[in-house]
Amino acid sequence: MASTVSEARLSNSTASTMTNTRFHNLSTRIAPEGIVSRFIGPLEGSVHAIWTQLVDFENWNRWMPGVEAVERQDAGVVGRGSILLVREKLTQLECRIAHWDPAKRLDLVFATRSKRIGYSITVISTDDTRHTEVRLEMEFEFNGLGSWLGFLRTSLEKRRASRLLECFALHMRFQPS
Repeated sequence: MASTVSEARLSNSTASTMTNTRFHNLSTRIAPEGIVSRFIGPLEGSVHAIWTQLVDFENWNRWMPGVEAVERQDAGVVGRGSILLVREKLTQLECRIAHWDPAKRLDLVFATRSKRIGYSITVISTDDTRHTEVRLEMEFEFNGLGSWLGFLRTSLEKRRASRLLECFALHMRFQPS
């Protein structure tokens, strides 16, 4: 995943606010082309509680927009190199875990013939141990016809990243800590 995007916490971010509800703030900052950062927080819950929900792959369909089911495609302990099959209404995507640092960072790579999208999700503890922040960095590449529609596809992926975090925040709001 891209390491060119500097780490920042929501409270220190000068980016424009995309969504501001009573339970979270979502901000965005555009980095080098093809890389987008989104921040969300503070979420109610410990780092452990947030991480547990994040890596409960079989239950992603409860909060991840468009996902109907997720299945592990390999055996053994979950970690770097693990493969998930993510089923959506009309498609299925293979997802590889590219980085696994328990309770800290999870990197996922979704690849099809027309695109490659990488999500780097970082769980950040706050000074207040009852709250946690989550950072999502997204990197994407489009191939073939998709590259001709780059601006439109980029805009759609940015909205998808915002929606993903909004849904996760709403899901966490109703989970016991």
